[in-house]
Amino acid sequence: MDSSELRAGAQKQTLVLDCCRVIAKPMLAEDALAKMDSTAAAKSLSSSACRRYFEKAISECPSGLIVAHSCDVDETSNDDSVRGGYYSYSLIDVAEDWAEKNTADLSKYYAIFDMPPVHDIASNAVQRLSGKRQNPKMEKPRTGPYFPFAVIATQAENLKVAR
Repeated sequence: MDSSELRAGAQKQTLVLDCCRVIAKPMLAEDALAKMDSTAAAKSLSSSACRRYFEKAISECPSGLIVAHSCDVDETSNDDSVRGGYYSYSLIDVAEDWAEKNTADLSKYYAIFDMPPVHDIASNAVQRLSGKRQNPKMEKPRTGPYFPFAVIATQAENLKVAR
């Protein structure tokens, strides 16, 4: 499929293109929350609040398109036979690590992890895993605010953003 078909339509869009050769079951937000260790679980994250603040963060961003490529032109994407594409699972690992280590007072704030820094950290992991044979690239607007990749929040009301 030509990725240009996926770029059309939405005013605000993040498109992650990973050339996976293995069909992997996508991790749902609830699965990711359940997987976190007891320290993160103690934050009493709420999937509905996370979704609400994710949508709020997107609404506050200008229209645009972020395209995250798992590799550079003339490179191949690598897969792990268990976890799937290096890039896809590195993005998820980065977000989970951020959520576990986040120190925002979730009784007062919700926390957002924007796509560009998630991509940058995941890119370093992918380069390490592939022996620098796979080098992820990103197309994005020149200025932010950027679309969120991950949001953590509790059921508390009227939270302020912590970026």
